[in-house]
Amino acid sequence: MHISDTTEGIYKYIDKVIQEINPQYIVHTGDIVDNIKLETNADYLYLHQKGLSQFQDVIKKYRGNIYYALGNHDDRESVKNILNGGIIVGKELITIEGKVFSMSHKYEMLQKKADYYLYGHSFDPCSYEKNGEIFLNGLMKINIIVLSTGRIYELGYPVGVNYERKMEKRSVGL
Repeated sequence: MHISDTTEGIYKYIDKVIQEINPQYIVHTGDIVDNIKLETNADYLYLHQKGLSQFQDVIKKYRGNIYYALGNHDDRESVKNILNGGIIVGKELITIEGKVFSMSHKYEMLQKKADYYLYGHSFDPCSYEKNGEIFLNGLMKINIIVLSTGRIYELGYPVGVNYERKMEKRSVGL
């Protein structure tokens, strides 16, 4: 299961998805508390840590492996201390059940020579396949990869998540 750029407002939804499908692995490609923009305001660290604690409440019941490719709004030390049990990945490629994964918050930072490329951060590029390589944008959809068959399922995020991410233009009334 691949997710990215999650906000506190969708943690209950993520919990339901995890309970329903019981994934063997979870990959989060950054901005775990995306409604708190640490990159632009470091004074929000306490709020970020509070959000991480809420995310920990969701995943503490989960027994599989969790990988984190940290984003521009994540604090490495806070993630390491609060989300214990997860694996923080850097630029290395990760092999899971014989498939090679490149994971990064930003598409531009992905390493080459993988079967699957998982990223978030921006709406561009959308998920696509090219020359047998699969690129999945976790910002747009929750990606469920069935490793035994290669089949990919996409689940939509709840309505309003882009507003919470501050990635949606607001309408102006008169």
